[in-house]
Amino acid sequence: MNGALMLWITFLTLWMTCGVTGAPTKYLFTAPRNLWQGSREEFCISFHDDKDIQANYLVTLSLTDESDVLLGNGTTNEDGRVCHHFTVPDLSGRHKLTLQTETIRVLETGVSTTVTRVDTTEVEIHESALETFIQTDKPIYKPGETVKFRAMTINKDLKPWTGMLPLVTVKNPGDVRLMQWLNVENNKGLLSFEMPLSEDPPLGEWKITMLVEGKEHVQPFTVQEYVLPKYEVTITAPTFLLPTTETIQGTVCAKYTYGKPVKGKVELSVCFQDTSPYFYYYRSRDNSERPCATRIMDIDGCETYMVDGSELMLDSSNFSRYGNLMINATVTEQATAISLNGTVKGPEMTFEAVKLKFEDDTHGYFKDAFPYYARVKVTKPDGSPAPGELIEIKADNYDPEFYLKRNFTSDDDGLVKFAIKTLPKDVNRLSFNARAPKYFQPYGRYHHIIKMYEPSSYHHAQKWFSPSNSYIHIPSVENKVKCGSTLDLDVLYSTPLDTRYKFFVQVLSKSHMVHHTHVTHYFKSHDAVNFDSLPDEMLLDPYTPPPRPTWLYPIDPIPYYEVDCFNRYNKGINYAGHVSKIPSSLTCLKWSEVNIHPLHNYTEDHNYCRNPMPSGVDSPFCYTTKEFAFEKCVIPVCDCRNSTNDFDYSGNISITRRGHNCSNNQYCRAPSNDPESARGPWCFTGLGNQQWGYCNVPVCESATCPDLSGNPNLKPLDGKTTYRYGEIVMLTCNTGYKLNGSKSLTCQQSGQWNNAIPHCQVVTCHDLRQVPHQKMEPVQIAYSYRDNVTFECDDGYELSPADTMVTCQNDGTWSNKQPNCTGLLCPPLSKIDNALLPTKIQGYRYPETLKVFCETGYAVEGSSLLHCNSSGLWGFIPQCKENSQSHKDSMENRGKCISYGLFGGMLAAIVLISTGLQIATCFYYRKRVRKSAAVYEDMQFNAVGRQRSSNDETYSELT
Repeated sequence: MNGALMLWITFLTLWMTCGVTGAPTKYLFTAPRNLWQGSREEFCISFHDDKDIQANYLVTLSLTDESDVLLGNGTTNEDGRVCHHFTVPDLSGRHKLTLQTETIRVLETGVSTTVTRVDTTEVEIHESALETFIQTDKPIYKPGETVKFRAMTINKDLKPWTGMLPLVTVKNPGDVRLMQWLNVENNKGLLSFEMPLSEDPPLGEWKITMLVEGKEHVQPFTVQEYVLPKYEVTITAPTFLLPTTETIQGTVCAKYTYGKPVKGKVELSVCFQDTSPYFYYYRSRDNSERPCATRIMDIDGCETYMVDGSELMLDSSNFSRYGNLMINATVTEQATAISLNGTVKGPEMTFEAVKLKFEDDTHGYFKDAFPYYARVKVTKPDGSPAPGELIEIKADNYDPEFYLKRNFTSDDDGLVKFAIKTLPKDVNRLSFNARAPKYFQPYGRYHHIIKMYEPSSYHHAQKWFSPSNSYIHIPSVENKVKCGSTLDLDVLYSTPLDTRYKFFVQVLSKSHMVHHTHVTHYFKSHDAVNFDSLPDEMLLDPYTPPPRPTWLYPIDPIPYYEVDCFNRYNKGINYAGHVSKIPSSLTCLKWSEVNIHPLHNYTEDHNYCRNPMPSGVDSPFCYTTKEFAFEKCVIPVCDCRNSTNDFDYSGNISITRRGHNCSNNQYCRAPSNDPESARGPWCFTGLGNQQWGYCNVPVCESATCPDLSGNPNLKPLDGKTTYRYGEIVMLTCNTGYKLNGSKSLTCQQSGQWNNAIPHCQVVTCHDLRQVPHQKMEPVQIAYSYRDNVTFECDDGYELSPADTMVTCQNDGTWSNKQPNCTGLLCPPLSKIDNALLPTKIQGYRYPETLKVFCETGYAVEGSSLLHCNSSGLWGFIPQCKENSQSHKDSMENRGKCISYGLFGGMLAAIVLISTGLQIATCFYYRKRVRKSAAVYEDMQFNAVGRQRSSNDETYSELT
């Protein structure tokens, strides 16, 4: 709810600036600036006049082919208001929104007149926005497991989308479609899918693809063989690290995969890893290694470790202070003596004990009719609140003199809330400084090595400009508000007593207007807000700054200007002299004789040179004809300085900005060794607490900011290389580079950019993985744009897919997938007489091995192993030769079985027992041979030649 209200305030402010002013009848038109195809939206028109008025309106959307789409038309209500719903047409891009109004006004003479206005603004129409999310139940699957995934599509309102999905597929690493679903009805917004993997699937990255409204969405998952560790070691590191850290504390945990704790020993190592080897400016580097701290402890699930900061020499100046902790733990299980490691990269070294940040709810503006509220957020280096910290806050303005200061203590949430109750009318800008004096250390030669920096923060607030000196303030909502409840907002506004105002309210949710109304308020004395009730502990107190040093300068005569001059710094906008001379010697027309120019309304009854259009003309001018022909006047430029921080100014100006004369006939100067000179020349006046003031010395020409042409691959969009004060440059980078820094820069009055000049960083592609039996060239830590990487497989292997090279592209992706190296494929295995072979006789690759078994009565001649070799061919193929003795024994045993089977009933009891035993032996022998033959048919062999079967039994030849 809070975010929605803040969004409403932002849009309302934006739309208010679109209102038409200066017309006989004023009106406010509001509509969403961003529209989505097919959505239902609303625009509103409110006419503001001394009395209620009705008007006709017509709203159209202009297309590129000069045709229009009607969004709505009609007549306003009796109070001059109307809201109209419309459906966004099926367009895209930016279009002009045109509003044509026709109002009828009755003059004092009783004659009615019709006033027609046509105004345009710009809106942008977006295509229907759908986001699809595909989620698997885990990121990695083993062969034989079932892949489960679900998908959900939401619209721009974050509501589930329903409809039909024409195609859902699952593809293996070779881009082969192994599963598909066609025309899937999505009636509830959430879909679930399953796909079982085979026992021997291709390993690597698989892809789930889903087609939604013509757009393909992809979600990868990985299939690989892996074995989960018996237990896992995890380390918790401290959240931040300072040079003054006394104790480094954390935990080491070892737990089995099923959650039970591990008992054993843990060997812990805590080290500080330097990241800046070039940090030894004025001293010799210690040749010894920075020590690490080690601990050996018993562990039963989790154990807390503590290390003194002095053991790592964190505050030593003999080592680099820039780096981070590296913590390693080796846990040895007590029962099995199995050891596993865990490593964690700890926090980087920071040099500020707390962080300070200014915040306000007015976006850096203040209104002198209301108190200014702000706060300082105090946090620890890890971002958590820092309560109980002493914070000093200053607010100042040099001209006029305005100095405030107070010490605060941060509350439980790490906040320091402060306020300025009364602001002088002539204060246009406030500078704030917050610091934590508790951490101040004197500045020394090696401060950058051994010093903790004093935390500080700066903030500037600008006065909100109002020509009528009337203001309104809509507060932000700090607490969450439940749907369906009532929210009371105390809206502050400034106005004289006994005035009546009509407030127009619009409530929006995600750019949709959900409610609109208006409220009339009659302001009386009892409605006035008394700001004296502000708690004293929030207010800043006035203080007197320390006196500045005395600077003595040569006394020169004060000049006297015999002619008028203009200030080139502000283009002569405040020039009030009597020059009316132009180069062509034509006569300047009186401003009252010139037809009203569309860019200004200056109508004084004289012909002196003026500049009412500083946005278009850089010096005073006058008109020579009534058709808007003008010439710049011949007026000398007033005494000026080269830039705002010109330390070499030696002109003759001796008056401050407030009109005070410099004392002792001195001139304005800017000593280079005075920090206040950064704001411009100044002089002593002997007046007020400060005894000095800044001078109004104009800049001769607008300052030029540093050249951008020296930055490789940085490209201004307008192609310029030189920019002056007030100009804005949009920046981008050459192809293959990405911008690191601000996308735009503004040339400031000081001749410096408002932000650091960004640099273009070459686009890098992600690291390539190490593939077994594959060689990469070159092997680098990182690959940059246009880098080529070639692949080659070891003997007996081939690339799959067959791309031998990939190139790093300008979007940070590789031109092709990294290939795998697979063994060469051997041809299908030919039949071997009298041999028992697996049902799989093809698809074997190098270096797979097949073992040959022979039928009963036959023996393998030579080796029983059949190798797929590195040339993709089968090696020596063994043969099954008849074993004569085995064949003879088999036939004899078979005869005995038959004999005893026929005549066993007529033998004596002892013979019957002997016969029964021999029949059982014969039966077991036959059954065992049949079972072995059946098992041979189902046997498979893995890539390293190990035999495996479906029931994990191993068989050998019967003898």
